[in-house]
Amino acid sequence: QEIKLGLQDVLVVDSGEVCSCEVSMIFVPDKKLHLRAIPDQNHDAASVRLFKRFVDGGNKPLKLSLPNRGVEFDAWDIGTNSYGGSTFTTRISVVTVTRSTNDIKRVIVHLFNFPNFNSSTDYCLNVGGSYRECGKLHLVGGDWKITLVAIEQTDALCKSLEERGGHVVTHVAEIERSDGTTFSTDAAEKLLMGLQYFLSFALGRWAGVAFPVGYSESGETVFEQWGLPMLSEGAWRGGGSWFDVRHGEVLAEAFPGFLKQWGIQLWHDAIRECMYWYVAANERGTGVGIDTGLILCQTALERLAWTYCVKDRRMVSGQAFAAHGGLKAADK
Repeated sequence: QEIKLGLQDVLVVDSGEVCSCEVSMIFVPDKKLHLRAIPDQNHDAASVRLFKRFVDGGNKPLKLSLPNRGVEFDAWDIGTNSYGGSTFTTRISVVTVTRSTNDIKRVIVHLFNFPNFNSSTDYCLNVGGSYRECGKLHLVGGDWKITLVAIEQTDALCKSLEERGGHVVTHVAEIERSDGTTFSTDAAEKLLMGLQYFLSFALGRWAGVAFPVGYSESGETVFEQWGLPMLSEGAWRGGGSWFDVRHGEVLAEAFPGFLKQWGIQLWHDAIRECMYWYVAANERGTGVGIDTGLILCQTALERLAWTYCVKDRRMVSGQAFAAHGGLKAADK
């Protein structure tokens, strides 16, 4: 599986060499963002060979730049590709490939492997003269308004995921400020992470919130990210969590409280840690069964209890959660 993101001029910063690279999101066997050096109408084969000569050897840390976008990021040279040039992968799973800005009016983001749902706010889509009901939600919390919608193929895509697995875009979302004002790159990145953790909390597995594109008031692209954050592996599971896909509006009810706690540093750290254990408790694989899941879930619950009772509300001292002389696990 592969999603192609087009051609980009890429500069190896230490060498000063520039070459055209085909940018793709690869899903199999591992989820990685690939940049493949190739010749095109603006870069002949000789330039690719020169480019490759500098980075040849594979598995080398490099700093790459997108000169037309004014951004740099760390990458690895992972070897020769079929074009005769080098292939790179980014050192982190998601990279922002636009300059920082304060002029984002709205962001469109793509959701991978999100289940088909129904809610009281669904909409009808006109497809060739016939109408199809599609899931739609309004998530409003803090200063934000997020509209999450199914696409024309969502139902068929989800059925295919159940049968064959894989990674596909099933929904899209639009992010705006509730008052319609513009916002910064930093604010967009923080909200996107919060949305990913919220939807993962709802699904009991890592949700794929990826490839956001932000637009200014005039419609210019001013914010863009490449790559895919954490997305659970294994067989597709459309349910199995507290989120009832027949009543999608429960997400709208839970979102404001989640976002409020996410914005508090104490709880932000606790939520991220507990989500790790929560998702791990739901995983089913070799050596991971119900008994293991209970232990992992207990770890998450004790972390929540410690944050709430000791740090937030100061109901008890830290000694209550000590390994020796503290409360029993059930009491915690």
